[in-house]
Amino acid sequence: MQSVVQLNSGIKPKLHSTGKANPSVALPTPEQQCQMMEGTIATQFKTIAAAEQGTFSVLPLDPDVA
Repeated sequence: MQSVVQLNSGIKPKLHSTGKANPSVALPTPEQQCQMMEGTIATQFKTIAAAEQGTFSVLPLDPDVA
């Protein structure tokens, strides 16, 4: 198994951590987290209902954009 790692070590891209929290940015409050979750779930239900009716669209339906 070591030989495989050595062979592939120069092929893969170098990865950098992007998951670190920025200490200067305030974390959302528990209330804000709850609102975000509720909004996400509500959007999922609206999307499912629209898909069932055949009115679901991936692109925004903006009359000014054509």
